[in-house]
Amino acid sequence: MKIRVAFEGDSMVDGVWEGMARYAARDVCLKQAFDFGRFAKNSTGLTRVDKFNWPEEARRIADSYKPDLVIVMMGLNDRQSVVEPDRSMAAWGSQQWQVKYGEEVRRMLEAAAAARVGVLWLGVPALREPEANEDAAVKNKLYATVISAFDDKRVAFVPPWRLNPGGDEVFKSIGPDLKGNVVQIRLNDGEHFTTAGHDLLGAYLFPKVLDHLASNGVKLPDGCHSH
Repeated sequence: MKIRVAFEGDSMVDGVWEGMARYAARDVCLKQAFDFGRFAKNSTGLTRVDKFNWPEEARRIADSYKPDLVIVMMGLNDRQSVVEPDRSMAAWGSQQWQVKYGEEVRRMLEAAAAARVGVLWLGVPALREPEANEDAAVKNKLYATVISAFDDKRVAFVPPWRLNPGGDEVFKSIGPDLKGNVVQIRLNDGEHFTTAGHDLLGAYLFPKVLDHLASNGVKLPDGCHSH
């Protein structure tokens, strides 16, 4: 039986899905070992539960797809007030917003953790617009805090991919691809990645996925090795 990995979140996680699938396809054994479930929904997040309810969707995916692991990445579309199903609101940037958004993150974790093994929540990488980048940093800290408080070894926060792992991180559209060639890795919108960038995300995340699965008792088939 294949190892099932569900990708849940916004358009950014769709790129992670693409990069992971292409990374695994480089090796016949890895390609045969995994099934990558593409469940991303563009322009969604956790603030507008009245428009799209990710925790409910995550439970549906857990029931129908029965993933071994769920990879979550979202936040680009959450620079707005949190709107509850009863239409009550918490204004973006307020202290109440942080509390409410944290509650939505926990609801998502509870739903996604219905998967048989666990959840990896990938942080939002550097963004070009200063306000958006600062917002992403706040969200990443909040994700990590809520996940730590969740206190489940099957659920972990993965720090965002960084172009410069050893120093200050700044947004750059151009950088080295997997082969070391300097190419465009981010799109002109200052947020999303190019195909080469998706490959970098896949290569960054894949070893972490294998380690997480192994720590929870899910092993690769004999003779199957990571790159």
